[in-house]
Parts: sequence; structure tokens; C-alpha cells
Amino acid sequence: MITIEHNFIDWKNEVNSKGLKHFYYMKGSKYFLIAIDGPLTFTHILDPSVFVDYETNFKPSANQKVGDEVVVSAFANKKGHSFKGRGLKETCPAGQETEISFVIPNGEVYDMDGIEVLNGAYGDVIQMKVVDNEGAYTGQVGYVLDQFGINWNAKPEMTKQLPYNATVLQKMRVALIYKNNGTQPREVYVNLDLHKVTE
Repeated sequence: MITIEHNFIDWKNEVNSKGLKHFYYMKGSKYFLIAIDGPLTFTHILDPSVFVDYETNFKPSANQKVGDEVVVSAFANKKGHSFKGRGLKETCPAGQETEISFVIPNGEVYDMDGIEVLNGAYGDVIQMKVVDNEGAYTGQVGYVLDQFGINWNAKPEMTKQLPYNATVLQKMRVALIYKNNGTQPREVYVNLDLHKVTE
């Protein structure tokens, strides 16, 4: 995802002109705002001088239900994190693409710092994506919000295939698509470097 920091006027214009879903969280007495427009994320830290404007015109429609679940905002700075690394494993048939993925649970927000891939093979390639798993943010199930690895070359040893510093929200799917170009099935192991936002 691409994050754009707006002033409040521009943030309001994006939300109003496009009818964007928008969210807030509070840290101390500050409002932190976010609006989602496909692969774009518009953010703003609200000045107290416009609290009344926001609370009157935007807060009532913020953090609305997505499907049957309530969006829970839980963004924070780097001090408010706990490590929640996730290990995954899949058998990748020869000559095929196999998805190895993890869906962010409802009500949770993670900062992701990178992906490790173990037991790859020279000649195999990897695509890495963040996907709107249920269409909660774009209205399109499976919409690719960001592709951050294209034909990334696999290696046999453990390797941090690609650093990826991003915030991933509930119902987003972190997907690694492994293409086994060999003649035998391969067990592929993936570690996601995830940090749950706790404040």
C-alpha cells in the first residue's frame, strides 16, 4: 500500500469526493485518521482546533462495519508493538504455482518488516502481494493492494527474501506465490516478520 500524509482539508476532500471508508484511533488526546482508496492510504493527525468539525461530520461514520465484523482501529507507534511472527509451510507441486498466505485476523493490525523463505531452489521464483481478501477495502474480493515482489529468485538456504515495511489491516491477506520450476515437489517454509500493534 502507498501511504499519503494529507492536511485535514485534503483528507476531507478525498473522503467526501470519493465516498471512502475511513477510520480513526486515538493515542492520548490525539486523533489519527486513515482513509482507504484501493492501494492508497490517506492519513492525518488531527489538530485540536478542528476536533469539532471531525467529531460532527466524520466521526459518526468512521470505523463502520465491514461485512459482519466491526473494524477495530489499533494503530500505534513503534513502542506499542509485540512480536507475533508467523510460520507457514506448504508443499509446492512441480511445475505449478502455490500460494502460501496469512489473513490478518479481525480486529487486529500488524506492522510487517519482511519475509523469510526457507528451502527454496535456484530457478524457482516468488511473487509477494498484499490482497484485499474479502473486498472490505475496495469492494473487490482478491484485489491486489500492493505487489512488493515480482519474480523474486528463490534460494536453497534461509534468506530474508525481501524487507517490506508496511502496516497490514484486518482482512488483508499477505500472500507469497511460489513457482516450483523443478521436477519434484518441494516443501517450502515461510516466516512472516509481524509485530502486532498493541496501543
